[in-house]
Amino acid sequence: KARGSRRVSIALGWKQQEERIKYPELMLLIDNEDLSASLLLGGEIRAENGGGQGAGLMLSSIGANVAAATKFHLPLYSSVVYFVRKLWPRVAIVCATTMWPEMLQFVLGFFSCGTYPKSFLTDCDGSDYGEVMGEKIYLWEFDRETQCFTGLHSTMLQYVTLPSLCVVGFPFFTFWLLRKNASKMYVNDHFDYTYGFLYRDYEKHMYFWESVIQLRNFALTALIVFYGTTIKSQDLQALLLLVVIFISVLLHTMYLPYVLDSVDLAHQIVLVDVAVIVMSSMFFKLPDASDDFPYWHQLRELLGLFIAVLHVGTILVMGLFTAKAALKTYALKADADGDNKVSRQEAELYFGTSAPAKILIRLMTAVRLVEKPTEAEMKEKEAEAAKKKKDK
Repeated sequence: KARGSRRVSIALGWKQQEERIKYPELMLLIDNEDLSASLLLGGEIRAENGGGQGAGLMLSSIGANVAAATKFHLPLYSSVVYFVRKLWPRVAIVCATTMWPEMLQFVLGFFSCGTYPKSFLTDCDGSDYGEVMGEKIYLWEFDRETQCFTGLHSTMLQYVTLPSLCVVGFPFFTFWLLRKNASKMYVNDHFDYTYGFLYRDYEKHMYFWESVIQLRNFALTALIVFYGTTIKSQDLQALLLLVVIFISVLLHTMYLPYVLDSVDLAHQIVLVDVAVIVMSSMFFKLPDASDDFPYWHQLRELLGLFIAVLHVGTILVMGLFTAKAALKTYALKADADGDNKVSRQEAELYFGTSAPAKILIRLMTAVRLVEKPTEAEMKEKEAEAAKKKKDK
């Protein structure tokens, strides 16, 4: 066990990264993705004396030896401290972002109250029936035997108000977090590893778009929770939902925030599909007008068929985009020069020239994942084919 200041060098192919640490805090617990990959690929970890004195510590591990060496050299206390300092922020932000929609609907439910006749809670006889039915009270939607803002409901609100504010303010927290650390994005490896999922799907100048989506989800959830109790409020609910979706489509079309154009297009298709669903629901709630319009029922059936076709088309388009994304990930394995483009020559070198490989390359070329060969490349290929034929 070496003493004093150490420098750990992680060798991963052509890539080298250095971390300054001190013993006994020499921990082989994975710090980032590069170190993780180097360990899994059997990379070398060298601990060299910072002042050039004495021999260094070398550890080469592959497979199960990595876990054994890591467990042996890492004390329990140091592991807990490292987890809290390094990994806990990532675990917390990922879980909070994933669970936020459900948590939002749950906390808003405590404030969901509807207007009902007082007869829901008060027994009445014939003498005071009209008076009791005419008087309205607020009842909690989750338990309509509980009157809002009094008694038990008032006690619950005292405990959930502060947590509810934290949940409602989460979109503003994510915006503040990214704006405050804008200089660390795409530069600081640890920050990218912890919070990169919040902004890496968007253009660099649109790093805050996740907060915009969260605000939209908040508006839609609030409308569903607060305006779904009576017939009149359901009409208002549908109208307000259309307003929110229209604003979302407008903003998305203006800024196109995603890095990939296909994702921008898919998001627009989904928003339009949702808008059609809401408008159709408003149409189906209209009273029967068959006396004034003889083809009323046929029109409703055609509209239902149109909605079904639109849904099926949306699902097919989403499946196509997903398949193309998976195929692109597979195609980029053939990118030998690292320019994020795959030429026909690179594809043939990686996938081969067998019949199945040629079919795969043609499919990738058809969906523009493999670049089409230039005229010079085609002439060169024809010349090689002619030469081989002549030699035979």
